[in-house]
This record gives sequence, structure tokens and C-alpha cells, in this order.
Amino acid sequence: MSHGKGDIISAIKEHIDIPDYLESCGYHVRKHGSKGKLTLKEHDSFVYDPERKRFYWNSRDLEGDIVDLYGYLNNCDFDAALRALRAMLPARTYQASRPSTSAVLRPSVTKSAPFSPPKSAPQNLKYVYAYLINTRAICPTVVKWLVKQHYIYADAKRNLCYTSLGYGTDRPYVGQKGTWVDSETGKPTHFRCAVEEGNFEGRFSVNMVRADGSPTCVERVFVCEAAVDLFSVMSFLELNQRDFTQYGYISLECCYEGPLHYHLRHHPETKTLYLGQDNDSGGAQSRAACRALLQRQNWTGRVIDKIPCTPDGDWNDDLRAFRSSVHQSEAKSPATRSKGGVD
Repeated sequence: MSHGKGDIISAIKEHIDIPDYLESCGYHVRKHGSKGKLTLKEHDSFVYDPERKRFYWNSRDLEGDIVDLYGYLNNCDFDAALRALRAMLPARTYQASRPSTSAVLRPSVTKSAPFSPPKSAPQNLKYVYAYLINTRAICPTVVKWLVKQHYIYADAKRNLCYTSLGYGTDRPYVGQKGTWVDSETGKPTHFRCAVEEGNFEGRFSVNMVRADGSPTCVERVFVCEAAVDLFSVMSFLELNQRDFTQYGYISLECCYEGPLHYHLRHHPETKTLYLGQDNDSGGAQSRAACRALLQRQNWTGRVIDKIPCTPDGDWNDDLRAFRSSVHQSEAKSPATRSKGGVD
């Protein structure tokens, strides 16, 4: 018997409670006030209302149901979240009996989708080069290095695929981003997704994990919200004649600070963190959450905010604005000018 999307959503809400899911992810649920609501030990701005089965994450301006929460924590769209949560449901879910939480969430009995990253299509790599260099203003040297080190490739649909290894036996993380540019507006497509069953805990990183799964030795690490922001920071370093290959880079792929914790526990040698999240309220909240995480972990290194200059913008906005201003000024005068950006 087939079931519509509405039936599946209802079953997910009925059988997978938000507190149970959060505990399966390692969070600690505790009571909040005297009206039966719940919060998290790690995030006291998070409130769950069991009567409505909705969460409210005040510091991040988020609210919703289990599907919304899964999508946020795992950086995936609604349909991907729905597929993943549906895989957690036991057989014959649509019958009235409710299974135990452990039967729903325990990995040993959960049927999950296979990890199947898109295959490389070298013939389409030119579209990735064009997108990153022409549309995103990433330095060609940076793009070539990323390709050579197998951090980026093109798939059969001309998407930019960016991938990084996990530590030990952890699976890689693979994200996809469209390279199409609207012919009328000149703006890039907003298509973006992460391959299911990848390493969502670590998200995307550069120079953090060796090919054999062991940690690299990296003393300085940049943290940004998106992979293209990391590439932009690398470009600013290159423009300032700094060796961008000597830094580590972590893309949260959202504002959630969890990936920072995942990587730092493998890197006791790291001495300096540059928090480069976006110049907006979400970025500010993410930086604050990262600092709170580091404080809880008694991290003793330096933490430096590297906030983009563009209001409500990110490092790629800064890079494109800078490259545009350089091109305009060079059209008037070929004199050498300051490179700006990251020092």
C-alpha cells in the first residue's frame, strides 16, 4: 500500500520525538520551567513544547517540527530530511501501535540509505572552473590546488562537488552546489545539497584530515559558514602573498557549531581559531555559540573574529567586491594597489 507525503509526515511526527532524536545525537535534554517544556543542557535558548511537538530555538530565530530540526542540524532540504527520517521508521509504522524509542533511533536496527556520492565527470570540470573563477572570483591558483588535492570535482550535472574525509573510519562528507548562472540577473543558482549518509558531524573541511584518516598538524584554523567562503578566505591569503595551504579550514555548512567540536577534539595542537561566519545576526549567533563551546571545552587557544566587511554579507561578497574594485581601478590606472582582505 502506498502512502502520500502527508501520511509520512504524520507518521514521523508520531513516532520520532524531538527529545529522543536530540538525545540520540548526543544532546542532554532537561526540564524547562514548570509547564512540562524541555530545553538542552548545551543550548538553554532551545525550548521544546511536547503538547505541540514543536521546538523554538530563540538564539537562532528557528522554530518548527522534527523535520525542520533534522534539516537544520544536518544541512539538508525538506525532502532530504523527510527521506532520512522515514528511514528511521520501523516496518508497519502506519499501524496504530507505537514502537519504543530505541527501536526507532538505535543505529543497529535503523535501515539507512547507502552512501552514494556522485561520480566525477572530468569533462565538466571546465564549468566548475568558470563558476568559481568568473562568478565567485576565487583565485585560479586556489581552484587548481583544490582540484589537485581532490577537494572539489564536477559531476555529470555540472555541479560543483566538494568533499572531505572523516577521521579514522568515518565516512567522507560530500556537498553539491549548482554552477548555473541566471542569464538575466547574472546571479548563480541556489541549488545546494549534501549527500545523504555522509559525515554530517564533520561537514566540509580542508587540511584537517590526511588521506589515511589521521589528523594533520595545523596550528591555525579558519571557520566559515560555507565552502565558497573558505575558498574566498584562501584567495585573500593568496592575494596577500600568504601560503593558504598552511592553514586549516572548517565549513559549518550552516551556523551550527557542532563541526568545530568534531574537528578540534582531533587537533590538540591548534593554537588559533579565526571565526569568519557571515556579517549578520546568524553569523554573530554562530560565533557566540562557538565561543561558548570552546569555553565549555576549556580550550586555551586564541579566538579571533574575522567578520566580513560587507553588511549582511559573507567572505565571498567581500572577495567579489574587492576584485570588482580592483578591475575598475586598473582600468583607470595600472598602478599597484593594496590587496586588502585577510591578514
